[in-house]
Amino acid sequence: MNNGAALTATQPRLIFSNTITVSVERQAIETAGLGRYVERAGKQKMPEPLSPLEQRIVTAEKYGKDWADKYEKWIQLDESKKNYLASLMNDLDNGEYSETKLERLARGSKDFKLFIDCLCLAKGEELRAKVRYENARDYFEAGRSREATERAKLQTFPHIP
Repeated sequence: MNNGAALTATQPRLIFSNTITVSVERQAIETAGLGRYVERAGKQKMPEPLSPLEQRIVTAEKYGKDWADKYEKWIQLDESKKNYLASLMNDLDNGEYSETKLERLARGSKDFKLFIDCLCLAKGEELRAKVRYENARDYFEAGRSREATERAKLQTFPHIP
C-alpha cells in the first residue's frame, strides 16, 4: 500500500492511525473515528485531535487491556495450583507416606509457599488493574452524562447562553 501517492479528487481515502487504508465514496467521508484524517488530491490534513471524552475512551481501553492481561496471569496460576501441589507431592513420594501426609508436606514446603506468594501478588495486581479500568470507565460515563446534560440544556433553554 502506498499511502503517500497523490490521489485525485474523485478518489478520497480515509487513512487510519494504524495504517489501514480504506477507499470510500466521496459523499461517505465522515469525521467520526479516533486519530483519523482525510487525504484528498495529495493534500493531507493533520489528524483531528481527540476530544476529552474520546481520550477517556482510549484511557479506559488501555486500562481494560491491562486488566485482562493481569487477569489472564492470575487465572493461569490459580488453575495450576492443584497441579503444582500434585507435582510437589510426587517429588516427596517415596512410598512411605500417606496421601494426607504428602499433601501436608507439600503445602508446607518453601516451593509451595513461593507459588502461593506469586499467586497472591498476581491477584493483587489483577484487582488493582480492575479498579483502574473501572475508574476510567466511570470517568468516561460521567463525561458522557455531562455532555448529554449540556445538550439537553441547549435544546430546552436555547435563549439562555
